[in-house]
Amino acid sequence: MVTGLFFPSLGRAETDPRDYALGLAPNHTNVFIMYARHQTSADSQNYVRNTAIFRYLHLLKFGNLAIVPLDVLVPVVDAQVYLPGQGGQGTTTLHGSGMGDLSYLPTIGYAIKWSEKDFTYFVFSSYLRAPTGNYDPRRPVNVGTNRWTFDEQAGIGHRFLGMFLVEAVGAAIFYTKNDDYILPGTSRRVSLQQRPTFNGTVHASMDISKEIWLGASYHYFRNGRVAASGPEGELTATDRQSIQSIRATVGLRPVEPLQVLLQYQTDIVATRGATISRFVGLRLSYRF
Repeated sequence: MVTGLFFPSLGRAETDPRDYALGLAPNHTNVFIMYARHQTSADSQNYVRNTAIFRYLHLLKFGNLAIVPLDVLVPVVDAQVYLPGQGGQGTTTLHGSGMGDLSYLPTIGYAIKWSEKDFTYFVFSSYLRAPTGNYDPRRPVNVGTNRWTFDEQAGIGHRFLGMFLVEAVGAAIFYTKNDDYILPGTSRRVSLQQRPTFNGTVHASMDISKEIWLGASYHYFRNGRVAASGPEGELTATDRQSIQSIRATVGLRPVEPLQVLLQYQTDIVATRGATISRFVGLRLSYRF
């Protein structure tokens, strides 16, 4: 989250193809995951954002029921924002880096196995993001958001013909207030509030071989309006925006415990001043 500048597309909740298929893994499975992303935008907003995310989860199985009681992640972010200089002369560069907000992601799912390779799953996750990230209201760019976030997700997936998997995930995200926000160009502290954000995702993936699979994803986000409330009333920081994105994923399993995802995502439609951004990403996961 950026203080003074608002990028609702940053920090939005997303899933990768085959995320929830982990529920088919054995009881007491542990997974360490590392994400690395290089994200850029150069239209209504001009920025570069490099993110590393470190995640650990533990899976419990009770027959066809899967529970993930422990799933935590913490991001580390370095961001640079480029603003036009006064009168169009030159560029002002703003920088922010540090630890992002800690997230806790408990999940419950139920799978129906139709054959050795085919199954259908139903899943629900309740994400909690705590305001633990680096935040200073006097800085123009912040990594932490200084607010609690509650992300409720539900999904369904179906694997068929032993090689195809289609998945759909819907989510509603709710935010508490940031009561330590300083209006740009002033020293006045006000309360910042964002209305709920809603998103939907569809994944389709296909096995090429035992070691390789390919995936394509469509993401839709409707970011809630952001407003600052003070003694003089309410001021809109960003209006409600919608963003549509597509993502390509290549999944590799060079050795059995290790999985590598190579990804490219780009926004294709952005409304009401939202920026078109894109990223290249690498995800490494080790399961034992």
